[in-house]
Amino acid sequence: MIRHMREKMSLIMWLVIIAFIGTIIFSWGMGGIQSNDPRRKGIIAEINGSPVKYEDFKNIQQNLLNAEKDRDKVDELKTAEIKEKAWNQLVNMTVIGQEIKKNNITVSEEQLYSEIRNNPLPDFQSNPQFMTNNKFDLKKYQDFIDNPQPGMEATFRQIEMIYANRIPSKLLEAKIGSSVYVSDEDVISEYKQKNLKAKAKFVKVAISDFKPADSLITDGEIEKYFNEHKADFANKKEQRNFDYVLFSTEATAKDSAFVLEDITDALKQINEGVKFEEVAALYSEDGTKENGGDLGWFGKGRMVPAFEKVAFTAEINKVVGPVKTRFGYHLIKVTDKKYKNAKKKKEVTEVKASHILIKFKTYPSTIDDAKYLAQNFRDELTMDKKDEASFIAASKKLGVKIEKSKPVNEGDYTAELGRVPGLGKFLFSNKSGSISPMMISSKGFVYLIIKDIIPEAAKTLEDVKKEIIGKIKTQKALEKSFELLNKLAPTLKDTVAFTEAAKTEKSITSGYTPDFTKDSYISGVGRDEVFSDKAFNMKPGEISIPFKGANGSYIIYLISKNEFDQASFDKEKKALKEKLEQTLKNEVISTWMKGIVDNAEIKDYRSLYFQ
Repeated sequence: MIRHMREKMSLIMWLVIIAFIGTIIFSWGMGGIQSNDPRRKGIIAEINGSPVKYEDFKNIQQNLLNAEKDRDKVDELKTAEIKEKAWNQLVNMTVIGQEIKKNNITVSEEQLYSEIRNNPLPDFQSNPQFMTNNKFDLKKYQDFIDNPQPGMEATFRQIEMIYANRIPSKLLEAKIGSSVYVSDEDVISEYKQKNLKAKAKFVKVAISDFKPADSLITDGEIEKYFNEHKADFANKKEQRNFDYVLFSTEATAKDSAFVLEDITDALKQINEGVKFEEVAALYSEDGTKENGGDLGWFGKGRMVPAFEKVAFTAEINKVVGPVKTRFGYHLIKVTDKKYKNAKKKKEVTEVKASHILIKFKTYPSTIDDAKYLAQNFRDELTMDKKDEASFIAASKKLGVKIEKSKPVNEGDYTAELGRVPGLGKFLFSNKSGSISPMMISSKGFVYLIIKDIIPEAAKTLEDVKKEIIGKIKTQKALEKSFELLNKLAPTLKDTVAFTEAAKTEKSITSGYTPDFTKDSYISGVGRDEVFSDKAFNMKPGEISIPFKGANGSYIIYLISKNEFDQASFDKEKKALKEKLEQTLKNEVISTWMKGIVDNAEIKDYRSLYFQ
């Protein structure tokens, strides 16, 4: 308990310091912030020339934080992820708002009332007040809207605000998606894809037994394939690399000692008479804490060796530990045992046990130490202009090593640092030599400086050599399997012969498909467009000629195939067309949204607030 109190005090001290600094920044005004600083106006960004308020960002961020089910789990990395998500939402909302104004989209009172009345919010749809026989009753809801009760004015104003913000966006999306057109032919094709079914028996010669060794693929074959298929290989996307300094938050020897201290404290409480189950509920750090650490019955091989050894030798109802495993430290209490020879109680086969687990982890004090060093690094950078020389000087002064990254594509993950919220945006929105604000990674606090911008380029032979070798091996194996099946083909006159052929060589199999559609995964075949097309172009009772599929060579006997049912199609046509239209509209809107955000001119002032 003392350890937990110390760690919480550390957090409280940080909160006090942050609050004090906040007072300086936001209350001192002229002294703390320069007159041309965006913070004087409470601006966190300018998007396409329009100022965006810091307060709006904070409101979105707070809403996202409130949505987290377990606030105790909101660590530094999760907070950074939420900040980045809040920023993305703010940018999206702003550019959509600008597009709404640009398109002169307004909402009349009649539209607002109709939307509120006919499209209730999810919270209303799940409210027992509007239920009949456990189902949402639209009439009850509409009566509530049409006949507001006294004292509900504030609630109705909130509802109107929600819809007033939502409707323009829906109208804009409807306008963007209005160009979508789905033809009758598209609907028929989709219907056939989902509803026409076939069933077959097949004989297959798999390719796995025919693949040659890599060493048998010649350089000439590789080069020939590359020259003939250059268009098949997508360009290498633009990449960036960077240098970085990392202030690690990974667990230290001191943290491991804290874990041992905490588990010893838990054992002390048990020895002083506190029930094992109560201590487990207070201390344990896995899902068993809710039921007193109960693990139930388990046999040998179910637990890690160190845990199992103790559990199978411990006396019943005696608390044993601390026991160290890769997960952390455990206290173990065996409550019952089963034996191979029950009378003589020899050779334990199963035990029933409870445990208390305190995991190996990074304690807040270690995180605070890393943050303190990272902030010192930031202060050293701001004492001079932010350039590569000051980056190197700051790292030397603090004795922290500058590491180099491998080239990365746009995204928030690197092999060196793990997940870093906002990394991709920073790297691909700034020029070479730019230094990041303090960023949070899954490994600690990090600063980075962009080194090289590697432009998009066609892939070289060396880039795709391994992939080409794999493709050539598959081609060769497919040819071999096809040769074997061609030799067998004259004997495969009926399905009995299919079954007999499968007994002759291990590379040959035979089987029945279930009913499958054109886009089904087929047991024994996989997802194979060639196989499906072949089957749907045959007549029941017909045997195909040998053909090459994705993973082998086949001969098919078609057992059955249903035909296009016009009456059934006519019933589903309207709903299917609406579904296709909505899917296409969503794709168009998503592409449009990405385009306006990517092309927006954004001045990002977050680093002024979150250094």
